[in-house]
Amino acid sequence: MKNVVVMINFKKDGQEDKAFVSNTSFAWKKWCDKNKIDFMMWEDPLYIIDEVPSIVQRWHLIDMLESNKLSYDQICCVDYDTFPMWHCPNFFEMTNGKFTCALDNGEPHQLNRSIRMVRTNWFPEVMDVSWANYFNAGFVTYNSSHQPAFKELINFFDKEVKETRNWYRINKSTDFGDDQTIINFLTRKHKFEITYLPRSFNVMDHHMRCMLFNGEDSNKRIINAIQTMEDCAHLFHFTGNDNERFQLTSYILQHTSNKY
Repeated sequence: MKNVVVMINFKKDGQEDKAFVSNTSFAWKKWCDKNKIDFMMWEDPLYIIDEVPSIVQRWHLIDMLESNKLSYDQICCVDYDTFPMWHCPNFFEMTNGKFTCALDNGEPHQLNRSIRMVRTNWFPEVMDVSWANYFNAGFVTYNSSHQPAFKELINFFDKEVKETRNWYRINKSTDFGDDQTIINFLTRKHKFEITYLPRSFNVMDHHMRCMLFNGEDSNKRIINAIQTMEDCAHLFHFTGNDNERFQLTSYILQHTSNKY
C-alpha cells in the first residue's frame, strides 16, 4: 500500500515558517523515512487565507493530490504543530481502512458548547456526537471513500459562513474556528466506520506538560521525562503561542533527536 503524511503549513505571500515548524517537520520526516511513508508539506493555499481559512482549505487535500496526479491508498493530514515521537508505531497499519483519528482532550466545556450549538442549528438528526467520542481534526487518516463528507464541509462553509453568515450570528464570533465540530458531525451523518487511536496519539497541553516533568515530585520520587514520554506519548499536539511551541519542541528534540 502507498500512504502519505501531508502537513498543512499554508503561508501568506512572503510569510516565513514559524520557528517551531522546523522541529515538527523534522520529526515527521524522520518518522516517515523510518516507516517508508511519503511526506509532503502543503504550503501554497488554494484560496486567499483571509477569505477561506486554512482549516477549511485542508479538506481539499484529496482534490489537490488528484490534480497533481498523485494517488495514495491512505492519507494522513496533520497540523503543523503535531509531533510524532521516535517510537510512534505505524498508525497506517492500525486504521483497518477506516476513517482514523484520536480523541480530543481539550476543554470539555467549550467543546460541549460547540457540539450542542451545531446539533441544535444544523444537524439535529445526528445524536451520536459527544465529548466522549469527539475527535481532534489536526491528526486524521482517511481515503477517497471519505470525500463526500469533506465536500459537504466545504459546502457548509460556503453557504453558512460566507453566503448567509448564519455561523457568525449563531456562534457570536467573527471567525470560523469550528470545522472540527462540523467534521465530527459529518463523519457520523455519513455513517463512516471510525477507528479511534489511543489518547497517546493526541497528547495536548496539560497532559503534555505533565509528561515533560523531569525531577523529584513532592515525595522526592524521581520521575524521568524521557521514560514518561516513551511510555505514555506517541504523538504530541502543541497548542499555545509560537514561542512556547518552539521551546517545547526544541526541548524534546534536544533530548531525543538521536533516537529518530
